Amino acid sequence: MEQINFLLFCTTALALIATPGPDMLYVATRSLTQGKAIGLVSMLGICAGYLVHTCFAMMGLSAILQASEVLLQHCSLVGCCLPPLLINPTIIEIASCSKHKQ
Repeated sequence: MEQINFLLFCTTALALIATPGPDMLYVATRSLTQGKAIGLVSMLGICAGYLVHTCFAMMGLSAILQASEVLLQHCSLVGCCLPPLLINPTIIEIASCSKHKQ
Protein backbone atom coordinates (compact mmCIF):
# COMPACT_ATOMS: atom_id res chain seq x y z
CA MET A 1 0.00 0.00 0.00
CA GLU A 2 2.85 2.44 0.74
CA GLN A 3 4.29 1.96 -2.72
CA ILE A 4 0.97 2.97 -4.28
CA ASN A 5 0.86 6.10 -2.11
CA PHE A 6 4.42 6.99 -3.12
CA LEU A 7 3.64 6.55 -6.81
CA LEU A 8 0.49 8.66 -6.44
CA PHE A 9 2.50 11.37 -4.64
CA CYS A 10 5.17 11.39 -7.37
CA THR A 11 2.55 11.53 -10.12
CA THR A 12 0.82 14.45 -8.44
CA ALA A 13 4.13 16.29 -7.94
CA LEU A 14 5.06 15.83 -11.60
CA ALA A 15 1.63 17.06 -12.71
CA LEU A 16 2.04 20.21 -10.61
CA ILE A 17 5.54 20.81 -11.98
CA ALA A 18 4.35 20.45 -15.58
CA THR A 19 1.51 22.97 -15.12
CA PRO A 20 2.40 26.38 -16.59
CA GLY A 21 2.60 29.19 -14.07
CA PRO A 22 4.76 32.05 -12.85
CA ASP A 23 7.88 29.90 -12.99
CA MET A 24 7.47 29.44 -16.74
CA LEU A 25 7.07 33.20 -17.17
CA TYR A 26 10.21 33.74 -15.07
CA VAL A 27 12.29 31.35 -17.19
CA ALA A 28 10.94 32.82 -20.43
CA THR A 29 11.73 36.37 -19.30
CA ARG A 30 15.25 35.45 -18.20
CA SER A 31 15.88 33.53 -21.43
CA LEU A 32 14.68 36.35 -23.67
CA THR A 33 16.48 39.14 -21.84
CA GLN A 34 19.73 37.40 -20.86
CA GLY A 35 20.14 34.41 -23.15
CA LYS A 36 19.72 30.66 -23.21
CA ALA A 37 22.41 29.90 -20.62
CA ILE A 38 20.79 32.12 -17.98
CA GLY A 39 17.40 30.63 -18.83
CA LEU A 40 18.82 27.14 -18.30
CA VAL A 41 20.33 28.13 -14.96
CA SER A 42 16.98 29.64 -13.92
CA MET A 43 15.19 26.44 -14.89
CA LEU A 44 17.66 24.33 -12.90
CA GLY A 45 17.17 26.60 -9.88
CA ILE A 46 13.41 26.20 -10.07
CA CYS A 47 13.75 22.42 -10.38
CA ALA A 48 16.03 22.40 -7.32
CA GLY A 49 13.39 24.36 -5.44
CA TYR A 50 10.74 21.84 -6.49
CA LEU A 51 12.95 19.01 -5.26
CA VAL A 52 13.50 20.65 -1.86
CA HIS A 53 9.80 21.49 -1.51
CA THR A 54 8.78 17.93 -2.43
CA CYS A 55 11.27 16.45 0.06
CA PHE A 56 9.96 18.74 2.81
CA ALA A 57 6.43 17.68 1.99
CA MET A 58 7.46 14.03 2.19
CA MET A 59 9.05 14.65 5.59
CA GLY A 60 5.86 16.21 6.90
CA LEU A 61 7.08 19.80 7.18
CA SER A 62 3.85 20.99 5.57
CA ALA A 63 1.87 19.44 8.43
CA ILE A 64 4.14 21.16 10.98
CA LEU A 65 3.62 24.54 9.28
CA GLN A 66 -0.11 23.97 9.20
CA ALA A 67 -0.15 23.16 12.92
CA SER A 68 1.96 26.18 13.94
CA GLU A 69 0.19 29.42 13.07
CA VAL A 70 3.13 31.64 14.06
CA LEU A 71 5.62 29.68 11.96
CA LEU A 72 3.24 29.72 9.01
CA GLN A 73 2.82 33.50 9.30
CA HIS A 74 6.60 34.00 9.36
CA CYS A 75 7.07 31.80 6.28
CA SER A 76 4.26 33.68 4.51
CA LEU A 77 5.88 37.02 5.35
CA VAL A 78 9.22 35.88 3.94
CA GLY A 79 7.42 34.57 0.85
CA CYS A 80 5.73 37.95 0.35
CA CYS A 81 9.01 39.84 0.63
CA LEU A 82 10.96 37.76 -1.89
CA PRO A 83 9.15 38.48 -5.21
CA PRO A 84 9.77 42.26 -5.16
CA LEU A 85 13.45 41.60 -4.49
CA LEU A 86 13.64 39.18 -7.40
CA ILE A 87 11.63 41.34 -9.81
CA ASN A 88 13.43 44.63 -9.08
CA PRO A 89 16.66 43.84 -11.05
CA THR A 90 14.61 42.84 -14.11
CA ILE A 91 12.60 46.07 -14.01
CA ILE A 92 15.79 48.13 -13.68
CA GLU A 93 17.37 46.25 -16.60
CA ILE A 94 14.31 46.77 -18.82
CA ALA A 95 14.24 50.48 -17.94
CA SER A 96 17.94 50.90 -18.73
CA CYS A 97 17.55 49.07 -22.05
CA SER A 98 14.67 51.34 -23.07
CA LYS A 99 16.73 54.44 -22.20
CA HIS A 100 19.62 53.27 -24.42
CA LYS A 101 17.26 52.67 -27.37
CA GLN A 102 15.94 56.25 -27.31
